[in-house]
Amino acid sequence: MCGGLPLALLTVGRAMASRKNPGEWCHTIELLQSNPSEIEGMGAHVFPLLKFSYDSLNNVTAQNCFTYCSIFPKDYNISIDELIDLWIGEGYLDSSNPRDQAEFIVGTLKLVHLLESDESKQSIRMHGIVHDIALWSKVNIDYSPSCNYLSSLLLRDTPLNSLPSGFFDSMPALKVLDLSVNQGLAELPSDYTANLKRIPREVISSLLLLQVYSILNGVFEYFDPVEVPADDEVAFLEALECLNHINKIGITIFAAPSVDKILKSYILRSCIRKLTFMDCNGLISLCFTQELGNLERFEIFRCCSLKEFKLSDWCKLGNLRQVYIRVCPLLLNLNFLAYAKNLETYHY
Repeated sequence: MCGGLPLALLTVGRAMASRKNPGEWCHTIELLQSNPSEIEGMGAHVFPLLKFSYDSLNNVTAQNCFTYCSIFPKDYNISIDELIDLWIGEGYLDSSNPRDQAEFIVGTLKLVHLLESDESKQSIRMHGIVHDIALWSKVNIDYSPSCNYLSSLLLRDTPLNSLPSGFFDSMPALKVLDLSVNQGLAELPSDYTANLKRIPREVISSLLLLQVYSILNGVFEYFDPVEVPADDEVAFLEALECLNHINKIGITIFAAPSVDKILKSYILRSCIRKLTFMDCNGLISLCFTQELGNLERFEIFRCCSLKEFKLSDWCKLGNLRQVYIRVCPLLLNLNFLAYAKNLETYHY
């Protein structure tokens, strides 16, 4: 009932010691899930001690990173790699090596029990009661419907089918946009995700401060081929390329001409961290001739005409850690993996 948080377990135990009615226990469970501060002793004992852990961080950057985690649901497993990308996009990290700084902050937050690791150690989660503390600690939140100060928008894995016209018009400060794994979302308003066919370039072009863009699709969710107009996809990549602040991109590509566009663009190559090629009909040969030094995850799925993958001596893949290749029956030579010196995960 308390998710393993010892102080909360002790407090709830004391509050419920004399209650014998099953209905009272059911109501307490409901309160723990919705509003734990109403439970006797929680506000007086648990919240102040957890707030003390927050205040004791003595570091505004760590406090901002902690409160940012509250945008995720309670007890939600948050990928550490993705969370770091979001923190970087928000501009929270000021070190010359922001990833090392972020990993240090994650370790600090776990040491003071404000975050918990999952079994894989690749994700963290925020206990439901700690989540309430994070919301309690937030200041200067803009609740205006105009969203003039909104800096992060995560619409991930939702049942959305559409967004209203003009949805992005009042988000001039948006820095982080994540639309990953929305299987029903087919088009953004012009006033990608599993079935998202079109993002008008004017939508992206209007987000002048955008730094992190992610629209990765999980390949296991697509049983039917996905077709995207090549001209639309190339035009969208050109719009991303023109954003002055963009520095982190995670994207799924469905059209062979878009592959060529990415490989010829220094800006796109340097910004892309996670890249998936899916259903790229007509893609016969891949030749990486320039550096993709920031690429961390690379996936090829259902590119059935792909026969070869070559890398030139100029191409560096020093940060590539994960490679997934599925349903590519003609791709037999995988010697390019020898260039990925830090490869941790490979599936074929």
